[in-house]
Amino acid sequence: MLALQIDDREVEFNDSGYMIDFDEWDDEIANALAVADDLELTDKHWTVISFIREFFGEYEITPSVTAVIKTVGDSLSEDCTSRTIDQLFPQDGYNQACRLAGLPESF
Repeated sequence: MLALQIDDREVEFNDSGYMIDFDEWDDEIANALAVADDLELTDKHWTVISFIREFFGEYEITPSVTAVIKTVGDSLSEDCTSRTIDQLFPQDGYNQACRLAGLPESF
């Protein structure tokens, strides 16, 4: 287990970099993780992150990439595909999106 100082808080992550406590997440944590990944979060990133968090919060499972594309894809690009998600999150595609959204490692 790994702990990082983010905004005067100690946040715990597993060895793969996923948060241990979903409820501890906030925008500052996502921004700090994005900076560490050399990624600047845009409105499109936040659209994906928000949907992933809302879905996980309601159903306690990670949404599929297909669910993300069907639900918020039109706001990302005209022809949104999994490649669109991979371009938004270039380090590890959808896995990076889930990690920035504070989801526990589940896949």
